[in-house]
Amino acid sequence: MKLGILVVNGDQKNHLEGLARAALERGWSVKVFLNDDGVRLLEDPLLPELAQAGAGISFCETSARSLKIALEKVPRSLKRGTQLQHAMLHQFSDQIVVL
Repeated sequence: MKLGILVVNGDQKNHLEGLARAALERGWSVKVFLNDDGVRLLEDPLLPELAQAGAGISFCETSARSLKIALEKVPRSLKRGTQLQHAMLHQFSDQIVVL
């Protein structure tokens, strides 16, 4: 199973963590794309942990810049992207969850 998680709300940390960890524990492939207010999670240590656990994580650089996220502090394990990565998430995934 290939699970895609689109995060557009920065208040969804607990749901993101629960879904991603449960999927990874089942051996599923997990891809996460942060967009809009969801990029606020870039400032949380959870995302590098999920990336290290095997989740592919990318984010909309335009959204991050508009919310004045300090991009120089974002770990390299989190990939800067555009809406192309959003579209690729949908193409890659068997199921999509939007938070």
